[in-house]
Amino acid sequence: MKALRSLKLAVFVLLMCNIFNLKSLAQTDPAGVSDSVCLKIQGLAMSKGLPIDGVNAKLYRENEEMEMVEVTSVSHHSHDFFFTLDKNSYYTIEVSKPGYITRMISISTKLPPAVKTEPIFEYLIELEMHPEKEGVDDYYLDFPIALIDYDPVKDVFISHGKYTAFIKAKIKETMEAAPDKQPQKKN
Repeated sequence: MKALRSLKLAVFVLLMCNIFNLKSLAQTDPAGVSDSVCLKIQGLAMSKGLPIDGVNAKLYRENEEMEMVEVTSVSHHSHDFFFTLDKNSYYTIEVSKPGYITRMISISTKLPPAVKTEPIFEYLIELEMHPEKEGVDDYYLDFPIALIDYDPVKDVFISHGKYTAFIKAKIKETMEAAPDKQPQKKN
């Protein structure tokens, strides 16, 4: 009888510990956002100034694929993909669509220790997607279109404008220098 009472007490204690543990886990992230999240990035894939659908956006953290979003339909200015990023990491977002050149964005979420991440920083980006062309020198197409990181003076995440302008100019030159024909479809 004493053994049964001890067993009941042990089961009760274990059950209470598990309930307390689950309750504390649920309370650490009530909004579904980790306390280490610092940036919400939203993006819209465009072609000739209009949003396009059928886009895949992949998020890589430290070169490991973390998440993929497939965009099936969009309307203008409703951002078609978004990711929440943890602080103090390096990310790449790769945006692709069959028949278009894949685009990349590089993001550093390294933050000084004193920076507060509530509310979470937000960054919006529109990516101009270019149709594939035969004969294009893809050297500049393999570089990220934007480098985004935290600016401690402005207390926001910013894109490095000079870099982006340089890459966009080189891509424009590359696309204009290529013969004006579409790639052959493979059977």
